[in-house]
Amino acid sequence: MGALLPALSLLAVSLLPHAAATLRIGAFNIQAFGDSKMSDQTIADVIVNILGRYDIVLVQEVRDSDLSAVTELMEQLNSASSSQYAYEISGPLGRENYKEMYLFIYRTETVSVLATYQYKDHQDVFSREPFILRVSSPHTKAGEFVLVPLHSAPHAAVAEIDALYDVYLAIVNKWDTDNIMFLGDFNADCSYVRPEDWSSIRLRTSDVFKWLLPDGADTTVGKSDCAYDRIVVCGAKLKRSVVPNSATVYNFQRALQLEQEEVGCADRQGAQPSWPWASRGVARMCRAAFLKDWGQAGATATEQQQRGWPKCSPEGTVASEQCHASKKPPEMCTAPRRGTGLS
Repeated sequence: MGALLPALSLLAVSLLPHAAATLRIGAFNIQAFGDSKMSDQTIADVIVNILGRYDIVLVQEVRDSDLSAVTELMEQLNSASSSQYAYEISGPLGRENYKEMYLFIYRTETVSVLATYQYKDHQDVFSREPFILRVSSPHTKAGEFVLVPLHSAPHAAVAEIDALYDVYLAIVNKWDTDNIMFLGDFNADCSYVRPEDWSSIRLRTSDVFKWLLPDGADTTVGKSDCAYDRIVVCGAKLKRSVVPNSATVYNFQRALQLEQEEVGCADRQGAQPSWPWASRGVARMCRAAFLKDWGQAGATATEQQQRGWPKCSPEGTVASEQCHASKKPPEMCTAPRRGTGLS
């Protein structure tokens, strides 16, 4: 049997056009996206199918230092589409040894990138500081606007979401525009952001910002019900450009008619535990694939035990509490959960 695909979701929103077609924007977390994902054609085909729905899409959790997987992805995407796509990608971001990159893929006939900006996180609030794009889409009412990604560390979600307000101020000062869209895996609900936390988050308390998904939305799968993933906009022009009620969660398992057998580990334990490293994206597969990835980095099973990582069950999953406490690499944590995250 080929690689297994999860029953997960993706955020999307549309902007009003001047003419007929809308501009579709998405945010998608693919756990540990790299060569192993693109080397499995089943997974690659699904990723290409999903990304081809959008004019601009943010891909989070890219781990591809030589960009070989990104290059292969772009070749397959452009081969499969009648449109041409290009991309912008951040450098590796993260504390200590674990790094990720933000990847923006865009359709060149509808979007052009005017500038990029790696936010300087002098206070070291962000685990992965935003890699910011200023884009132009002349066929939409928005015209020019700014995209700010965030993949927060779950247990620092309150501080990181609040700090997006400082990013907002920096963008206004740098580019003299407030037409900004914040998007990504904020981990903005349930145990990470509780109801009493919202009052300390400036991105929420200020009426400058419009949150496009309600707190009651479920951006997860399984039995959990949490609005972890968000899209937030500000600026009068951009707010007016958003198609009413267009911000949705795209459940690609349902849309692509993937069978439960094909989604592998997605719901193996009957629930989706809250821990940082189970992601919401195509790439959450069974443990064997992650062992293969990590083995390429030189960690044998014996070394894994020596490093104190918890043993997996015969089914290939790890208890969420153990996994979180072990601080082990995200690739090794494969217990099922929701629809986009990681620390």
